[in-house]
Amino acid sequence: MSRTAVKRSKENKATVYERKLDRIALLYCRGKTQTEIGADPEVKMNRSNVSRALVKVRERWKERASRSFEEKLNEELAKLDRLENEAWAGYQRSLRDAKRTMIEDNDGKTKKSIVTEANDGDPRFLAIVESIADKRLKLLGAYAPTKIAPTTPDGAQAFNPFAALPMEQLLDMAKGASIGTPEG
Repeated sequence: MSRTAVKRSKENKATVYERKLDRIALLYCRGKTQTEIGADPEVKMNRSNVSRALVKVRERWKERASRSFEEKLNEELAKLDRLENEAWAGYQRSLRDAKRTMIEDNDGKTKKSIVTEANDGDPRFLAIVESIADKRLKLLGAYAPTKIAPTTPDGAQAFNPFAALPMEQLLDMAKGASIGTPEG
């Protein structure tokens, strides 16, 4: 057998195995058992080989999900970078001196003058920059998780899982939970 024939044979085996993995993943997603998957005419594997193939399929799913999450995270971070650059550019523009043309009319004589005023900059651009920095830190997980206390639907009171129970049931529960109390 020539080297090219051996190479083609290895490529064919790899292609066949990849097709089998795709088929195994499809059948698994349809709820088939490992035995049923192995008996499929396109798979033809014993149960232990199907099990190993499913491990490989799950690893690939995790890798794909992780990669797509990282890609989306990087995309969102790039958008925030672009917005932040625009906000800084807007702030820099707002710092430029303002020039106004004044026209005065004194006794029929028109006098034109240009008045230059210094600007402190528009603070709204700085608020945008601050907001973007906050969003970036949240995306990167720099903040501690937010704790949310359960409340009633209207938010007025703390949630009490026993509030809706009848008094008899509460008393029965209390009798059953008399740990550490003296028995009489």
